[in-house]
Amino acid sequence: MPNIAVDTLELVALSLTPGLGPIRARRLLDQLGSAKAIFAASQRELESAEGIGSGVSAGIVKHRGKALDRAGKEIQKAEQIGARVITRGDEEYPAIVVLGCGLGHCYPPENLGLFDAIVDGGHGAVVSELPCDSPPEARNFPARNRLISGMSLGVLVIEAGRKSGALITARQAAEDHGREVYALPGRVDSEVCEGSLELLKSGGAQLVTQPSDIVDGLEAPAWHAHGGTHEARYTPERAGQSEAGASSIPGGEAGRLVFEACAEPRTPDQIGQATGLEMSAIGQAVTMLEISGLVRRAGSRIERVR
Repeated sequence: MPNIAVDTLELVALSLTPGLGPIRARRLLDQLGSAKAIFAASQRELESAEGIGSGVSAGIVKHRGKALDRAGKEIQKAEQIGARVITRGDEEYPAIVVLGCGLGHCYPPENLGLFDAIVDGGHGAVVSELPCDSPPEARNFPARNRLISGMSLGVLVIEAGRKSGALITARQAAEDHGREVYALPGRVDSEVCEGSLELLKSGGAQLVTQPSDIVDGLEAPAWHAHGGTHEARYTPERAGQSEAGASSIPGGEAGRLVFEACAEPRTPDQIGQATGLEMSAIGQAVTMLEISGLVRRAGSRIERVR
């Protein structure tokens, strides 16, 4: 057995336990304190965590031995291919390239030279949350993309058809992670641009035409990320604070102006006319107000939730 850091074996085993995804695993860790404690807990203790019912807890107890065995083998496979497991609490926890397959595969194959340069040059890391032998399958990529979104300050959609996975990533970035979303305009007669154009049309992304648009837009989020205040910036207001006045409305002055303009249903263009705000600021404010449950989309219009 390789030299495994504290809790690493159990943390890998958590990811290999049937019916236990990242959200439930995080709730168990918050409740019980460590991965080791989870695998030592009784079924009743497991059920003390939010969202862990009798079915899930029984599955953890039933499969814990097999999950630990698989985890040990996975760590050995990782060592054999020159990789190692780095957990969230590790000081070396990095993220550069996130794969939609296991580290035993290079996908796409033509990126092998790039991946080697990143790792050998000490510029970053190639990471995956999947078992080493997992092939690159379509079902893996939405989960992969959520990691990319969560680790980013913003997401840029270059091209996206109406059913593109990039739109899923854009939604996760805005709604789940509170990230900035940008999109390039494309040809109106191109199918591969239909999704990104709809994203811009609905106000779900800020239009960019040059790199400085993104650099300028990410300046404030970068400062918040550096200062450790990013989460607080995007935390929705608690229920019961809706009558606290303008301070309870997210998005600062732009959020307040957009919220006031939505006293009656308006299109983004009409909101712009009423507030004098640019469309990029309106799109961002609407996204934050939607996340907080203060406004909703009704066709092409934005209205308050009554």
